[in-house]
Amino acid sequence: MPVSPPVLPLAPETDELVVERSPHEPSVWLIHHRETRLVVGTAPWRSTRQLLRRSAFQHPSCYALVGKASLRPGAPPVPGTHVGRTGRPPARVRQHRNAPPLASLRAITLISIDNGRGLGLEEAAALEQALHEEVASAGSHALVSRAPRDRGLSPGVVTRVNRWLEILRWMLPVAQCLILEPESNGVGLDDGRPGDVLPAAEGMAPPIIGWTRDVPKALLHRPDVQRFRLERGGVEASAVLVDGWCILEKGSRARAGEISSIQAGLRNKRNELRKAGVLKRVRGRKDVLVATDHVGVPSLTNLTRLLLGNNAGPALWQPVT
Repeated sequence: MPVSPPVLPLAPETDELVVERSPHEPSVWLIHHRETRLVVGTAPWRSTRQLLRRSAFQHPSCYALVGKASLRPGAPPVPGTHVGRTGRPPARVRQHRNAPPLASLRAITLISIDNGRGLGLEEAAALEQALHEEVASAGSHALVSRAPRDRGLSPGVVTRVNRWLEILRWMLPVAQCLILEPESNGVGLDDGRPGDVLPAAEGMAPPIIGWTRDVPKALLHRPDVQRFRLERGGVEASAVLVDGWCILEKGSRARAGEISSIQAGLRNKRNELRKAGVLKRVRGRKDVLVATDHVGVPSLTNLTRLLLGNNAGPALWQPVT
């Protein structure tokens, strides 16, 4: 019977995530979301067995394989992804070992619910469909799997999976899986191994959880930066994406209030930023906070929610050309 082997905490537990790494293979990552019980596991293809020993991945799951794809004869291979779902991950992995869907398989990501049962049949179908659409939309990896054609998914399941997808936009990068990141962000999971620190300017790595004021200032002036602007309900903010970093620029304004259903970890992070003096009230305004320094955060989704005090997504940002 599969057991859950000992794990080595990577970082202090947060109110939202538990981040673990295997003591036997540090490039194997396991990320748990406390509220939803979503669990994401990533590993180099050679270390897949480390993930499959986990009890959470003995049940229905969705998965993504990352490797190299040849789109046409004679063309150089490009980063590729195969997205799927399975009732028995160990059996499906054996099938893919015998008939790889990609050349030079590099890594695997497994997604399930850590509840002793895994994903429901409809949940797995809806999540596979959502992941397929999001990977295709991001464009950083060529999709080699066929788009699922499930019909008649219940509205309740679709709503639940859409919420999971917003959480996975945050969880996957924490596990070093960047299949949902836009192509212009420039790096995919297959460019390194899960668990490797992605390269960043001046030898500093971007935060995978929490926040930091230790932002390499040279990043802000690089010619390849992506700049974004958010203007909504009194919030006026500028952000930069470059080399794995998501940076809130000094002088940006945030909403002082927050909704009652905001995730506990986000509420705590907003309080930390206030206590550290990074977010301060604007003189004469009770509803607005101003950023007194540049701040690095894990993702644009996380930044959106920090600024607005709600559970909004990154689509509210507009690119600055």
